Amino acid sequence: MTISKCLLAIGFSVLLTTQTAFAVSEIIVHVLSNNFAILIIDGERRVIRKGKISPEGVKLLSANSASAVVEVDGLQQILKPDVITGKVGTDSPPIPSSIGSNVLWASNDGFFYANVGVNGIPTRFLVDTGANTIAINKQTAQRLKLDLSRGVPGKATTASGVTPFVAVTLDELTLGNITIRNLRAAVMPGEYPQVPLLGGSFLNQVDMQRTGNRMELIPRY
Repeated sequence: MTISKCLLAIGFSVLLTTQTAFAVSEIIVHVLSNNFAILIIDGERRVIRKGKISPEGVKLLSANSASAVVEVDGLQQILKPDVITGKVGTDSPPIPSSIGSNVLWASNDGFFYANVGVNGIPTRFLVDTGANTIAINKQTAQRLKLDLSRGVPGKATTASGVTPFVAVTLDELTLGNITIRNLRAAVMPGEYPQVPLLGGSFLNQVDMQRTGNRMELIPRY
């Protein structure tokens, strides 16, 4: 098993589009913090604090590390670091960019990141097409409450050489509207990989389309 080595990213981005009726056509969530957000609004980088309004008319009502509430043309929208494209200014759930699909956008480092539910526990993954399986470190495995005593020991060839691992089965993994059960994963010793790798054991079960900094994952059902 070959598992490639990637770097930890700092930011994340989420694309949301509007109908032409709205003055703002695109918002990308770049950074969220308490009462503070960095948004890319129609291609312009805006640093907005709670209660302030961007030149485009986007008002930040509240923000924390998990989500932000903005007001656009008098309508409120909750923005979260998610993977699905949706409309600004509506209370409806995110709408996929095409039927049954999920869209990821490249971070500043050029990599793609996704918020994934592992056995119902939210986990941030790096999409790694060079890894032939899902790979996580021991600390992440403990947070996901995986029973390593039931795993199967093995060895993996990494950039650092041959590394032991424990093969486990993830009962359920959910990314947007894609849910796959009974997925194999490798639990690595130590701190590597710092960011869990979403590798081939998941990616080989979906269709992937990439154009520039846009990646679309489409379920095969």
